[in-house]
Amino acid sequence: LSVLLRPAAAGPGIDFAPGTAPLRVGLALARALAAHAGIECQLKWPNDLLVPARGKVAGILCEAVTVGSSTCIIAGIGINVRQRDDDWPPELRRTATSVEACTGGRVDRATLTGGVIEALRPLLVSPMTPLSAAELAEFRRRDALRGRDIILDRQTATVRGVDADGTLIVEADGGMQRVTAATLRLAATAGADRD
Repeated sequence: LSVLLRPAAAGPGIDFAPGTAPLRVGLALARALAAHAGIECQLKWPNDLLVPARGKVAGILCEAVTVGSSTCIIAGIGINVRQRDDDWPPELRRTATSVEACTGGRVDRATLTGGVIEALRPLLVSPMTPLSAAELAEFRRRDALRGRDIILDRQTATVRGVDADGTLIVEADGGMQRVTAATLRLAATAGADRD
């Protein structure tokens, strides 16, 4: 499904942080999956939801569109709901899962979709400001990459977390780096976990 976010103006002196959109949508989606399917997800910056020891269950793609003087964000959300483990091609069986594969039962897609939309409701018109301390703490609890080694555009780095503006913070070559966009994969599963 796709949801149109129309962020309100942040006000004078407050930063506009569009890079927080996929993180906020990811947090809302994780809350909805926990509430309506009983699945606890981790977030893989910037746009994947993972079920530990199972694989990717959902993905997010946010695109900003400017109309006149206002910026809207289209949040595209894909959730694997019905797939069984043997439905996936062999190369994806270790890295992909679905809601029903995790729960072992039938999930009503309309109810789940309604729960996702309800979880997203606060984002529909909220200002896209930097992440709050509470949001950062929740992301930290759900962060699938924090402390892990990744391959980042052919360079090995260790993930240290995310910043309030949505950037990924990594340590590489003895220094800290801020990453706003990149192709990354876990170093331990470089061949199987490509974004």
